[in-house]
Amino acid sequence: MAENVQQSSQAIPQSLPIPRFIQSQLAHPPIGPNESAGEFRSLFHELAQAVQGGQRSAAEFVMLLQATILTFRIIGLERIRDAILQHMRPEAVVALIRLTDGVVERGSAASFQAYDSRKEYFASKAGQTKVEARFTRVGYATDAVDVEAFQLALPSLAPIDRQIIAAQKQLMTFLKEVDRRDAERAKELRRATLNAVSRARPEVADKREAN
Repeated sequence: MAENVQQSSQAIPQSLPIPRFIQSQLAHPPIGPNESAGEFRSLFHELAQAVQGGQRSAAEFVMLLQATILTFRIIGLERIRDAILQHMRPEAVVALIRLTDGVVERGSAASFQAYDSRKEYFASKAGQTKVEARFTRVGYATDAVDVEAFQLALPSLAPIDRQIIAAQKQLMTFLKEVDRRDAERAKELRRATLNAVSRARPEVADKREAN
C-alpha cells in the first residue's frame, strides 16, 4: 500500500518527496467504518494538485493532510445523512399506505397488507408506480415518500446536521488560518475543498434517484 502512495505522489508538483509520516497517514488514513482509504488518498492528491507553485515543504504536506481530513469528514457526514433518509423510506411507504387506507390497527390483516404493498413498491418500477398511484388518488404529491421519510428521520438528522455544521466551521477556520499565511494558496485550497464537497452532493442525489 505504501508503494501505491509513493507512485501516486509522483504526479504531485513538489520540491520534496512526501514525508514518511505523511505517507504513513495516507497508507492508514483516519477514516470511519465503510469509508474508502483509496478515496481519502485520491482527495489528498486532488487537493495537492490544486495548490500549485512555491516550495512543497513538509509543513505544506501537513496543511494538505489536515485539509483532506476536514473535507473528507464533511463528505462522510453528508453520506451518512443520506443513508438515514434512505433507511427510512420503507417505513415511510408503510406510513403512507396506512394513511391512505385510514387508521389501520397494528397486527391486523390490513396491517400485514400494508407490508405486502411495501414489498411491491420496492420490487419493481411497476410496483412503485402502482403504489404511488394510490397516494396520488388521495391527494399526496409525487414526492410524498421522500417527505414522509424526512419527517420520520428528523430525530436522527438533527444531530447529524449539527455535526455537519461543526465540521464545516472547522474547515472554514482552518482555511482562514491558511489565508493568514498565504492568501493565494488559501484561495486555491478553498476552491478545491468546496468542489470536492459539492461533487459529493450530486453523487448522493444520483444514488437516491437510482433507488
